[in-house]
Amino acid sequence: SGSTLATTANTVTGAVANAGTLLLNGGAITGAITGAGALNIDDDATLTGDVTQTSADVATTKTLTVTGDYAVGTTTLNATSTLGLVTGKKLTGNVVAGATGQGAITFTDVAATSAITGNIGTSTVKVEDLTITNGVNAAVVTTTGNLYVNDIDLGQADTLSFIGTGTQAVTGTIDAANDTGAGIVVGN
Repeated sequence: SGSTLATTANTVTGAVANAGTLLLNGGAITGAITGAGALNIDDDATLTGDVTQTSADVATTKTLTVTGDYAVGTTTLNATSTLGLVTGKKLTGNVVAGATGQGAITFTDVAATSAITGNIGTSTVKVEDLTITNGVNAAVVTTTGNLYVNDIDLGQADTLSFIGTGTQAVTGTIDAANDTGAGIVVGN
């Protein structure tokens, strides 16, 4: 649709073609979201299909959980908002902070590989946190873009791999849970 579709705490079952604004006031959408529209996340929400949109904005203290591939041109994280992703799915597009030190991106503890294609943060406005959730599974996150993040946390068996074809920037601190097992790989 080219207008605004608003959800509440209920579940929308099925795919949504969005060329306008999809206002998520909680709840869930169980199908794919496609189109050149915008997502406004005003309450905690779960999307269980693949998401393809032009932009997304996650409100302060709210969490957007996505279990499919997430391809959004630009996602803005405000204050303590979170973009929660399942390891094994793709994150395509740029994720930026409303102001330096805002927002978090989390990947679940799953023995799978996720690919980040795009930049996280900017050189002047950094995202606060990128986390691969700690656990026994060996999750791998690859990136071809820059990671302008204040704090990168890897689970004890996880790997962060930089596979871009040119220079990639990474800022902030990279921590491994329990100081064991986690790895950083530069190149293939």
